[in-house]
Amino acid sequence: VLTENSPKIEEKTKEKSEDIQDSPKQEEIKQEKPKKDVLKKDVLHTRLLPAFPGAEGGGAGSQGGRGGKVYIVSNLNNSGKGSLRYGLEQVEGARTIVFSVGGYIHLRHAIVVRDDGFITIAGQVMGLL
Repeated sequence: VLTENSPKIEEKTKEKSEDIQDSPKQEEIKQEKPKKDVLKKDVLHTRLLPAFPGAEGGGAGSQGGRGGKVYIVSNLNNSGKGSLRYGLEQVEGARTIVFSVGGYIHLRHAIVVRDDGFITIAGQVMGLL
């Protein structure tokens, strides 16, 4: 129902809405430059390449350690160079971890995975395939 006061209410609403748009936060948002969507390229690239030849299912398009270092687990020690722990905790960046030995690794404490890149752990032992 329109009354004589309707235009005044509309004007007050417009004034309030302009106040909100001119708030410092709104000005800050307006001044920001659009950020590049860095992830977009990686996601597209990941979707096109399988994690490994023949990969299927939910993780088939995951990037994993593709394009990074290859670290070879050469012993079953709890720590030190050549151990699984070393490859997960000490090696930096994207990496694929492969094994040249098979057996049990007796861990003395939990492995804390270094979270600075993507990782693929290929559980099969090289040379036994």
